[in-house]
Amino acid sequence: MTLTDGSAGEWLDIHAGTWADYDSDGDVDVLVTGSFVGATDIEGKSEVWVNDGGTFTRLSLVLP
Repeated sequence: MTLTDGSAGEWLDIHAGTWADYDSDGDVDVLVTGSFVGATDIEGKSEVWVNDGGTFTRLSLVLP
């Protein structure tokens, strides 16, 4: 597995993750939710990482 976005280092805590084929291409993608250090506070966020043959790329979706 290869992550192609260096922003993963800002995460403080991963609360949950789940696998599903988000883009229906036959590769299992992942949704991750957790906490990170924001501009002034610790904030929560969720990200979808799309799997393309073993390389995961973060989608630029805004999720609550």
